[in-house]
Amino acid sequence: MNEHYYLYALTRSGCQMDPLGPGVDPRFPVEIVPCKQTAGVASRVGLDQFDVRKLESENTDVNWLSQVAIRHNQVISDAASRYPLLPLRLGALFHSRLSLLAKVEQWESVVIDFLNSIGDCQEWAAKIYIDPCWSEERLSTSCCLSAVQETDAGVGTRYLIQKRDRHRESRALHQRYQEEVAAVETSLMNQADRYCRTRPLPANLTGRREKMLWNAAFLLPRSASERWLALVKDVRNAAASGGLLLEVSGPWPPYHFCPTLES
Repeated sequence: MNEHYYLYALTRSGCQMDPLGPGVDPRFPVEIVPCKQTAGVASRVGLDQFDVRKLESENTDVNWLSQVAIRHNQVISDAASRYPLLPLRLGALFHSRLSLLAKVEQWESVVIDFLNSIGDCQEWAAKIYIDPCWSEERLSTSCCLSAVQETDAGVGTRYLIQKRDRHRESRALHQRYQEEVAAVETSLMNQADRYCRTRPLPANLTGRREKMLWNAAFLLPRSASERWLALVKDVRNAAASGGLLLEVSGPWPPYHFCPTLES
């Protein structure tokens, strides 16, 4: 009888990890499956409760999917806090332990190269939002000044002047935001080992009224994190004076710096 396995991440063989608790199927614990120089962080799953096709279905139970995603990320984060690893995306399912081992062996050289290059680095996420109160106050002030300067104009004319000036000021403000984002980006990336921009998230994913203007990931050695976070504090204060909200979270597994593994 085949035992299906779910794979969370890849690491070096020989890792002596404390128990990582249950996997995405809570009946089975997470284990280290060694294969030559590498090993898989994996757990068994029963297809009576776990079917990878449910991850791709439009009619998937949202609560079930959320629980799987949360546990997937928890396992990776717990493992990454102990050893360098290459995290995998949701849904890497194998029909047997042998098929899992075959794939881990196939990926061995890529995984070892990645683990050697990443060392003890961790990923930190940085996001910049536009402070809507600050920008609206800036635009309103500009329009009020225009209205004062045109007190002899009629109501319709003043409206058109305010609309024109608001549009002009909005474009100027956007340009200023881009310049300040570039300054933040340069400051933070100069103190990181690696850096990449990612797609800004829409409001329906962030759950915030502030618009996300910039989203990035930074790779840092553990020993450099404290110095980098001190820099973040200074940069955050400077950005706030210009109406931008800088937020940093981490450390995370190096999701944005992983190589592509052949299927």
